Amino acid sequence: MKKAFTLAEVLITLGIIGVVAAITIPSLITKYQKKVIETTLKEDYSIMAQVNRMMIANEVDFDMSAADGSDAAIQAWFKENMLPYMQISNVCYNGKKGCWSNGSQTKMLNGAAFGDCRAGYGCGANWVSYIMNNGTKVALDIGNNSQLKTIFGIDSEAETCLKIYVDVNGDKPPNKFGIDIFLMTFTDEGFVPAGVNKNMSQLKQSCSKGGNGYWCMTYVKNNGWSIPEDVWKLRNSK
Repeated sequence: MKKAFTLAEVLITLGIIGVVAAITIPSLITKYQKKVIETTLKEDYSIMAQVNRMMIANEVDFDMSAADGSDAAIQAWFKENMLPYMQISNVCYNGKKGCWSNGSQTKMLNGAAFGDCRAGYGCGANWVSYIMNNGTKVALDIGNNSQLKTIFGIDSEAETCLKIYVDVNGDKPPNKFGIDIFLMTFTDEGFVPAGVNKNMSQLKQSCSKGGNGYWCMTYVKNNGWSIPEDVWKLRNSK
């Protein structure tokens, strides 16, 4: 006499496997996506820091007031002082589309629109944007001292800075500060992440449901390059 499972037993087993898979697979995918963003962000920061070191070694002038704020001025500065030290797959100057997110308008962590970035183009008034070899999209613009302190959370007496917007996963959503978009800057004090001069309470406030997410770069960096779970849960919030 041969023993075997009945059809009912097989169907029940398959049903249980299907339920378990439906519960666990989305969670595994989400964890994988989070890990990819964290790993890429750490890599991007390392690349930018290395670029900054090479620029300093070659005595590049970081006083952005030397550029008059026009499209041509910031493009010329980028070509001469930064581009030679970078490995990028594409570069877009003001008027060319393709080096920034093509998705919905860039958003703050609380869901509000961030009007300084335009879909497909870049951020700022006279920006330069480019795509790194790992797929990260970057937008650069000249910032003033007020922006340095309020948006980037950096205590500096510099009159100008180079604002750096990094979209870690390119065109993929949610295109939101603190989740896949992060802020860094080159100043007279070197290369620093946004929020570097803020305390933990201020960082948490920025990286909360009611915050804008501007200072999450320092928060994530200080957290061992891991996006806190309470912040990650805000990726799909309205």
